[in-house]
Amino acid sequence: MLEADRGHTGVGGWDLMLPDDDRLDVMAELVRTEPTSYVHHSTFLVAELDTEPAAAVASYVPGETTIDLFYEACARVLDWEPERIQRAHVGTYIGNEPAVATYRRAGFEVFAEGRHADYEARVGAPGVVFLRRTLP
Repeated sequence: MLEADRGHTGVGGWDLMLPDDDRLDVMAELVRTEPTSYVHHSTFLVAELDTEPAAAVASYVPGETTIDLFYEACARVLDWEPERIQRAHVGTYIGNEPAVATYRRAGFEVFAEGRHADYEARVGAPGVVFLRRTLP
């Protein structure tokens, strides 16, 4: 999940959400914990080549494997209080000021950004800016 999320930029959402020192431990716990969220190991199929993991695919049924189950799993693993996980996150290209302004008017605040020269060369934007807001 970590490497797939990083893609060609080398930086992904997990890098921004979880501290370096325990990121892999937290993710390992998330894939094992109940309830079965969309990051649970049962949603993944790993392909091997010469007994080494080579690729993976994940699938889930949105109506059955909801964001609330992911929040519940995070709450268990990270010992979060329910109020702490009642947030919405969005992301857009750095430089997309109309989108950022629209999100800000809706109550979102910038909390992180990811930049990478390879990303800019490929998509024409230096990276992605992430915003979040607490839900009512």
